[in-house]
Amino acid sequence: MVDSSTSPAARTAPAEGLKLLGVTFAHCALIARLHGLCFEDGWNSATVAQVLRLAGAFGLLATLPERAPDGKPLPADAQTPVGFALVAGVLDERELLSLAVVPAHRRQGAATALIDAVVERVRSDGVTRLFLEVAEDNAGARRLYASFGFEPIGRRPGYYSRRNAPPVDAITLARAV
Repeated sequence: MVDSSTSPAARTAPAEGLKLLGVTFAHCALIARLHGLCFEDGWNSATVAQVLRLAGAFGLLATLPERAPDGKPLPADAQTPVGFALVAGVLDERELLSLAVVPAHRRQGAATALIDAVVERVRSDGVTRLFLEVAEDNAGARRLYASFGFEPIGRRPGYYSRRNAPPVDAITLARAV
């Protein structure tokens, strides 16, 4: 296993003011909206609610401070949702079911902060192994996950459908927590 603290090649330090909040059922529509901005087959709020009802489920929402049109900061409580992570699982295993950062806010450290927080949370819950799936053609995400010590353990042929392209395999990744 790779120690995540020694492998930051694909990581970006979190942007100033980035906050992580726990997801509640009140966030389902917001998470669905963010999911739709990031994936071709976006989830609706009912799907997000179903995920939150799964065993061991939790979610994190990443926000950044809003800025006025002139670039000046707004009040401290004015935050823009920029990404999320949704996790579920049983016993000593969890799966990172969905992790996304909206395109306009990528490479600002939100994904790094979300993964760090997920790993910390599942470790504190006594989890020993964390899984996820990623599209084979998502090189950026694969590099990021590798920097956290995730290693390939399987493949799901044609798992991700694409509107105007052939389906793409999912690569199953895992890491010890």
